[in-house]
Amino acid sequence: MIWLYTTPTTAVDENFTWIVNVYDGYYSITTTFPTNTSAITSMNNSTIVVIHTPQVGDEIVVDTLLEMYSYQYDTTYTVVDVTDDKINTSYPIDEEGINVSYFEFDRTETIQRNVTQDITSSAPEQILEEQIFLILRAIDENFTVSLSPLADEEVYFEFIVENVYKTSQES
Repeated sequence: MIWLYTTPTTAVDENFTWIVNVYDGYYSITTTFPTNTSAITSMNNSTIVVIHTPQVGDEIVVDTLLEMYSYQYDTTYTVVDVTDDKINTSYPIDEEGINVSYFEFDRTETIQRNVTQDITSSAPEQILEEQIFLILRAIDENFTVSLSPLADEEVYFEFIVENVYKTSQES
């Protein structure tokens, strides 16, 4: 389990570009809202509220990566209307772009600042140990998290000295 506390790099009412990454172990989805059209409207110790204010014609890009098949595709959603609650978009459903479909994005998002997350369910143990924990140990030499079953145990080693050699000093 890890504990995450979100501290934004922008202040309330300051515009920024909202990018959301979602990974469930099989696929990764990155949603990028138009540049500088999102802002924090309120923030306290438990939540951050973000509102998106794109203009008609702006684009929201959703990049989907299905890792097990190395298959990636992007969908570009064009903003057609913005209401108090929703961002209404259209996107092409054929290569010519003649036929379109519609999708709604929420205009307001609430982020929980304090989140406890079981990272072993979203990333295999090997990736955690060999990549993530390795990087964290490089950043902080006192980082002592391990997935080894021995991590919570005191480990004692017993050894026997088999041979002792004296080095000779030549004069």
